[in-house]
Amino acid sequence: ASPQLRSNTGHFGANGIYVVGNTAYLAGWGGLSIIDVSDVDNPVPLGNYSTRAEDVYVVDQIAYVAAGSDGLRLLDVSNPANPSHVATYDTPGSALGVQIVGDLAYVADHREGLQILNVSNPANPTSVASFSTLFSEEVEEVNNRAYLANNFVNGLQVVDVSNPAAPQLLGGYDVRGEALQLEVVGSSVY
Repeated sequence: ASPQLRSNTGHFGANGIYVVGNTAYLAGWGGLSIIDVSDVDNPVPLGNYSTRAEDVYVVDQIAYVAAGSDGLRLLDVSNPANPSHVATYDTPGSALGVQIVGDLAYVADHREGLQILNVSNPANPTSVASFSTLFSEEVEEVNNRAYLANNFVNGLQVVDVSNPAAPQLLGGYDVRGEALQLEVVGSSVY
């Protein structure tokens, strides 16, 4: 099933949500919560995995959880009542945002910028490259460009990732404040 909703909602309580079909994956203080939302008036908890959880992205029954200083956690969510650990990749910074595109994980790694990982084998994620920038909070890859929301410094940065092994800065925009989230829609970044 294709994702219908993705949002990063801040750093208190619920941090991020990813919805596939009638299942919501909620990253928050309580870890990763899996919720049946087929009846939006009556959501039903299905399962939970206790971990630090800043953001989540789900592909092929694997939940990729940006787990702060614990890096990127990969969880098997094929049995929502009992999510299980597949692997952890200890990023050098604090993983705050994640997006999966094909076999690549794009991780906003706070003080360590953008980390690009090969996740073709979820049991063994490996580093492809990194791009140094400060205070990366969220990342979204669209058409071979990684858009980074950077808190405190640089605001928005756009990185060419057409060659994932050699990311290159294309440009940026100082938002004169804190950039904690972003959404790319067509040719606009919000």
